[in-house]
Amino acid sequence: MTEADIDAALGDAIRKHVEWKVRLFKAASTGRLDVSPAMIGNCQGCAFGRWLDDPSMTPQIRAGKPWQVVYRLHKEFHEIAGDVAALIAENQTDQALDMMHGLYKQKSDKLVSALALWRSELRLGAVHAPAS
Repeated sequence: MTEADIDAALGDAIRKHVEWKVRLFKAASTGRLDVSPAMIGNCQGCAFGRWLDDPSMTPQIRAGKPWQVVYRLHKEFHEIAGDVAALIAENQTDQALDMMHGLYKQKSDKLVSALALWRSELRLGAVHAPAS
């Protein structure tokens, strides 16, 4: 996996993350959820989660702090997103919106910051990905 591959995947993850944030806000506002809370709560259920666990992700990358931090934050983000989705599914939309403005926002912001930092470090050469 090259640095360009990682950079592209991180950029895509940031975009998809923002799309999901909008999607969950819309679901909380309308009370209509089109994906199960279990699916939303599963960090392996999204393309980025599968990419993080892809066999092409070398042991050197997995051992690096950027991967470890992003992996942990991504999992935490999905857990809280699943909790928000469960509240929506239970028609507790006010609580879902409160959570989105609180803990969900905190987890979301931390994940996006970590993704952006990893991407920035790659571009500055602070983190190296061995060529495959």
